[in-house]
Amino acid sequence: MTADQQPIFMDDPTSKKFMEWVYSNVTCPEQAKNLGVEGKVIIRFIIDEDGKLIDPEVIKSDNPLLDEAALSAIENCPEWAPGKYKGKPVKVYFAMPVTFKLN
Repeated sequence: MTADQQPIFMDDPTSKKFMEWVYSNVTCPEQAKNLGVEGKVIIRFIIDEDGKLIDPEVIKSDNPLLDEAALSAIENCPEWAPGKYKGKPVKVYFAMPVTFKLN
């Protein structure tokens, strides 16, 4: 969807706060840790006209265990300031990677 003003998370137009929020809320599953599973999950979602994150889905997966953890974190995201087109709120698609790396 087209927007001349992108959605904004926590008053940060750079998306840095969103990335920080995701990584502070995602937890690597114990089973994945025990199996030594690392990888990347790419999640696509929509920020709707009300600023709610809706319809998250995995579009790239390295392991189903990681998919669940990434989706769970994203689904609990606080509201955004919605994107706008010609001054009216619109839905906007986003995609973001969530990387799981064991220390």
